[in-house]
Amino acid sequence: MSRRASSPPWIFGWRVLTRPSIISGKPVYSSTAVTGTPASFSARMVPPVESIWTPIPVRASQKSTMPDLSETLTRARVMRATGASSLKTRRMAAADASPRGSDVKRRGCPAAWADYTRRRGPLSKSPSGRPGLPGGRNDLRIQALIGRLRMMSRLVAGLLLSGAIIVGCQAAGHAVTLVADGAPQAVVLVADEPNAATELAVRELNYWVERITGAELPTVSHADWDGEGAVVAVGASPFTEERGLDVSAIGPEGALVVATDTYVALLGRDEPPVDSVTWRGTYYAVMELVGRVFGVRCIWPGELGEVFTPRATLEVAEGRWTWETSLVVNRSLRNGHGESGLGSRQEKLDEIGMQIAPEAYAKLGGETDVWLGRERMNRPSNISFGHSFTTWWERYGEAHPEWFAMRPDGQRPTTGGTGTKLCVSNPELRDAIFSEWYQAWQEDPEANKVLRACPNDSRGFCTCENCRAWDAPEMAEMTPAQIHSGPEAILSDRYARFWTDLAERVVAVDPEARVTGYAYRSYRKPPMHSTVHPAVLIGYVGGEGFYPHEDHLRDEWGSWSAAGAGMHWRPNLLHCGHGAPYVFARALGEDFKYFYEHNMVGTDFDSLGEAWATQGLNFYVLAELHSRPEADVEELVQEFYGAFGPAKEEVGAYFDYWEAVTEDGPDLLMELAGGTHSLTWGSWFRDFILLVPHLYTDEVLAAGEQLLEQAEAAAEGTETEAARVAFLRIGFDHTRLMAAAIREMQLLEAGDPAATEARLAEAVAALRAFREANADSHAIPAYGLTARELTYTPTRPVWVRE
Repeated sequence: MSRRASSPPWIFGWRVLTRPSIISGKPVYSSTAVTGTPASFSARMVPPVESIWTPIPVRASQKSTMPDLSETLTRARVMRATGASSLKTRRMAAADASPRGSDVKRRGCPAAWADYTRRRGPLSKSPSGRPGLPGGRNDLRIQALIGRLRMMSRLVAGLLLSGAIIVGCQAAGHAVTLVADGAPQAVVLVADEPNAATELAVRELNYWVERITGAELPTVSHADWDGEGAVVAVGASPFTEERGLDVSAIGPEGALVVATDTYVALLGRDEPPVDSVTWRGTYYAVMELVGRVFGVRCIWPGELGEVFTPRATLEVAEGRWTWETSLVVNRSLRNGHGESGLGSRQEKLDEIGMQIAPEAYAKLGGETDVWLGRERMNRPSNISFGHSFTTWWERYGEAHPEWFAMRPDGQRPTTGGTGTKLCVSNPELRDAIFSEWYQAWQEDPEANKVLRACPNDSRGFCTCENCRAWDAPEMAEMTPAQIHSGPEAILSDRYARFWTDLAERVVAVDPEARVTGYAYRSYRKPPMHSTVHPAVLIGYVGGEGFYPHEDHLRDEWGSWSAAGAGMHWRPNLLHCGHGAPYVFARALGEDFKYFYEHNMVGTDFDSLGEAWATQGLNFYVLAELHSRPEADVEELVQEFYGAFGPAKEEVGAYFDYWEAVTEDGPDLLMELAGGTHSLTWGSWFRDFILLVPHLYTDEVLAAGEQLLEQAEAAAEGTETEAARVAFLRIGFDHTRLMAAAIREMQLLEAGDPAATEARLAEAVAALRAFREANADSHAIPAYGLTARELTYTPTRPVWVRE
C-alpha cells in the first residue's frame, strides 16, 4: 500500500501518557479513537462529541505435499529467528530454509526424528540474507532457546524499568501490606451505595486475594469504616474524593490505580452516557492490579487456566498509573457457548440422538463470560453494525421495486428476502433511509446517534446505469453479470458515496451522529477513487478462510483508513481449522497491532470457537492485545507457554510445530477446491471439515504426538502443570479421532475398495464417545463441531448414511 507523506493515518481521539510499559519500559499512550481522518478531510471534521468522547487529533504511530518433522521444525524455528513483521516475509523466510526438494510431494514425507537429527544444522545466512539450513552440528532447539532467552532478558529489563512488583518481588520504597502470613492486614473500602461495577470489582479482587493467599479481605462501607489501618478503596467514595483522586479526565471505561504506604485506590469510569451500555472502569482497575502486581494470567476459562503463584504475604508497592483504550466502540470475542446458538445446535444434533447437557453447556458459557470480562471485552458504546436492510423487501418491495437492485437482465426483482440488495444510487431510497433514522432520533436523540447502513449479506448487486456510474471507471468494462454476482467486481466506490451522502445528512442534524457500514464481499477492498466522510465507521470483514495467508489485509485496512473512515474489525478467521490445532497466534497478533495503530476503534470476532486445547494460544494472544496493545506478541506467546512450568519449552515446541503445519493449510484448502474458491460461508466452513484428514495426516500427527509426549514427561511430578498438558492431550486425541472418521467417510464416498461401512461406523463411534465424554470441558467444542458436520451435504455422511 502506498502512503502519501502529506496524508498520514490519524487517530482522532485521546492521547494520555499513562505509564512506562510493563513490557518494554517505554511510555504507553492510550488513544480513545473516534474516527480517523487524513489531512484532506481536515476541513470537514465532525464537531466534538462531548457526551460520548472528547476528540483530540493525535498522529498514529507507524510500525509497522505436507512437510516432514525436520522441515516443519526448521520452518517454525526460522519464522521465530527472523523476527519478520509480516506473514508474507515469514513465509518467504521459511521457504528459504525449507529442505524440501521439488521431488518431495506435499503430503508424502515421513515424519522421522532420525531424519531431523541427520539434517539439522546451524542457522547461517542464505543468499537472500535470511537464515538458511546448509548443514552442521548446532541443534535448532538451541537456536530457539537462545532466542527465547534474549526475549526474556528484554522482558525482565522492561519490568525493572516499569518499577512494578510481580509475584512476590517487593519493589524498593514503601508498600502497603494486604495479607501477611495468611492473615488479612487491610480492609476493602467502598461507598455507602456502591454501583454495580464496584460490586463486581470487589468480588473479583477478593477472589484473587483468596486464591493467592487463602485469606479474604473484609469489606466495609465508608459509613462503617473506623478510619484505621490499611485500606483498598474500590470505586469512588468520600475516601477517594478527600484525596483528590478523580477519573473524570480519563477516557471512556478508563481505570486509575494509586498505591501509597497506607492505601491502594482502584477506581474508574463507570457511568456511561447512555443507559443501554455498561462501563466497568473500576473493575478494570482491579484487573490492572491483579495482572500487573499480583502477576495473574488467565490463559483459558475455568480454574485450570488461572495462572498465579500462591504466597502467604501480599504487598503492593507505591505507584500510580492509568489504563485506557481506544477501542471505545466494541471489544468482542463472541462466546461460542452463548445461549443464542443452543437451540439451533440441538435441532441438528437431534437427528443423531445427541443431547446437549444444559448444565454443562451453561457452565462452559458462564466460565467463558467470566474470562471475557477479565480480558476486558465489552460493548461500551451504542454504535452498532450488522446487515441493516433485511426487512426492507418485505416492507417496501411491492410499493417500491425501484429501490432494489436491478438484475443483469435489466429488470427489478419481483421476489426477495433478507439478502435482497438495494439500488443505493436512488435518491428516494436514501431519503427514506434518512427519514427512518431521523424519526427515531427525534424520539430519543441519545439512543439513536447511529444510522446503520450495512448492506445485506451475499451478492446480487445493482446493475442500473446510475449505480454503475457511481462505481470506479475501472469497473466499466465488466458485464452486468459480473457486477451483479461476480467475485472480481470492486463496488466500494458506490458504497463510499452512499455512506458519505447519509453521513452529511445525519451530522447536519446531530454533529455527534455516525453512520456505520461494512467492508465486505464486493465492497471489502477500499474505494479506488472515492473518499469517505469522517462520520462513517467501517466494519472491515477481512480475515476469512485463507487466513493467515491473506496478505491483502493491511493494505486494505490502511487504504480504508486513509480514505477517511474510522475502522472496526469484524473478521471470521476464528472459524478456521474446525477445532484442530490450526495455530496462527503470531500472525494474528501482528495484524491486530497494525490495525490498532491505524484507527481501529472496535472489534467483533465471530466467534470464539472454544477449541482451547488446540487453538487456545490464538485466543489468549488476541484477547490480551485488546487490553495490552503495547505488549510484544512474542512476549504474550511466552506468557502462555510459561503457564506450563517445567514443560514450557516442550509446549512451546509443540505449538510452534502446529503453527508451521498451519502455514500449509490455506494452500491445501485452495488445492482441494480445485484452485478456485469463492469464500462463501458455506463453502469454507464445509471445506475446513473436509481438509482435516489431508492436513492432519498420520505422519503429521505422529510427529506432533512425539512433541506432546516430551511435554508430558517434562510436566511429570507436577499437579497443575501436568493437568494443563493433559488438557492439550484432549485436543490432540480428538484431532486424531476426527481425522480418522472424516477420512473413512471420504474414502467410502470415493469408492475406495478398502473402505467399508463397518470401518466408518467404528471410527464415528469412537469420535462420538470421545466428544460426549469431554463435552463438559473447554478443551474441545464437542457439540458445535458435530452440529457443523451435520450442516453441510458433503460432510453429513460422517454421521448420517443416506
